[in-house]
Amino acid sequence: MAVKSRAAAILIIGVLLGFAIPVGLGVYHSMVRGGESYHLFYSFPSEKARPIIFRYGAGGIAKILDPNTLGVTISLTNVDKKPHMIGFKLEKLPPNIHVHWSGFHTKGFNEEKHLIERVLGPRSRAGVHLTFFIEQAGDKPVIYSGYFKVYDLKTGDTLLKIPIKILNVKAAGAEAGGGGRR
Repeated sequence: MAVKSRAAAILIIGVLLGFAIPVGLGVYHSMVRGGESYHLFYSFPSEKARPIIFRYGAGGIAKILDPNTLGVTISLTNVDKKPHMIGFKLEKLPPNIHVHWSGFHTKGFNEEKHLIERVLGPRSRAGVHLTFFIEQAGDKPVIYSGYFKVYDLKTGDTLLKIPIKILNVKAAGAEAGGGGRR
């Protein structure tokens, strides 16, 4: 009887943790790191993409431990009828920003070359995580305004171009630079 009670208690604790962890992470990202951490979904090929707008310097508890980083996970789906081998590029990246690239659970992601070393068939998915390290924000209201480009490795054709803007909320006029996602 005690063994069954103990097993039931462990099961209940496991289920509660299973719900608490995702909810806790959601609260953390929306409240503590609001405007500084995203997980977004896009389809390619596409002519238009909603922009990613970071609000650098917004503060929060996370900024005590990790003051100069911003992160985005970009999940991609091939909606074309043909397969693609894809590569990625950040356009107009200034020298005061360094980026760490990683394949978000993506098989065949090459972190050095910023590409996926396998064919993505129709309806296939891939993910890329970018961590931006800001060396010096200065007093400019816009730290970065550029693009995350997804291109076909064989043809060089651009499949998707996502505008990215990093606003310095501590600088005067940052909101005039396009506003922030909330």
